[in-house]
Amino acid sequence: MRFSKLGAAGGALIILVAGCGSGGGKEGGQGLSATPAPLSSAPQGQESPGESQPPSVGPSAQPWQTPRLSTGSGASLNNRTPNNVCRQISAPYPVRIESFRAQAVGGPEARNADDLSEAARAAASFAQVTYGSDAECAGLGSPAPRACAPDTVISSTESCGVGPQFLSSTSRPALPAKYTVRVTWSLSKLCTDATTGPCRSIQGAQPGPGRPVRATWQATTDLPACVEWVPNSVEPYLGESLFGQC
Repeated sequence: MRFSKLGAAGGALIILVAGCGSGGGKEGGQGLSATPAPLSSAPQGQESPGESQPPSVGPSAQPWQTPRLSTGSGASLNNRTPNNVCRQISAPYPVRIESFRAQAVGGPEARNADDLSEAARAAASFAQVTYGSDAECAGLGSPAPRACAPDTVISSTESCGVGPQFLSSTSRPALPAKYTVRVTWSLSKLCTDATTGPCRSIQGAQPGPGRPVRATWQATTDLPACVEWVPNSVEPYLGESLFGQC
């Protein structure tokens, strides 16, 4: 099992902050929109990132707009762990990550702490753990994944990475424990027909090649993270906390 260091010699802590980035990708043949909004628009004849141009039916006084409609459900995300630290997230068909939030659920589950020294045992406390975009997943697959940042498009062949993050700023050791973090994803898909995934559930609009509709929904993923204690000869605690998947 591979872990990342939480503590270093002398009890100093390294705060893990996952890298963020937005990746390229294609979704239904469209580009990406840098700022998700209720409506994306562009003047007639000019393409807006992430949306389709209007059909060529002559001048229009109104900007072209792509409706955004909540379908209530859509694709669930898949994940795998190629290196026991980060998770690679994928979808069964191209979807765009609008945003996501992570929250620890259920509290820490204490693990074997017999190897802690007396000094470490007296000073140790449970950690604060979450998940965030992780550029360190890059290079662990083919093609190389990106960090799971907003506006990233993922599919069955294009994944993105998230990883556990240790949030405590204290120099105290972290007790061995397992954490469960629930990640809630806001996702979308550009629909130009009513045949794929959430496009079949759109109500109030009929998507077509000349009238695209962006379907939106939420999905949840429960991800684990563990803190382990590894003894060593470094004072004052004679060991350090290591952090990663479990």
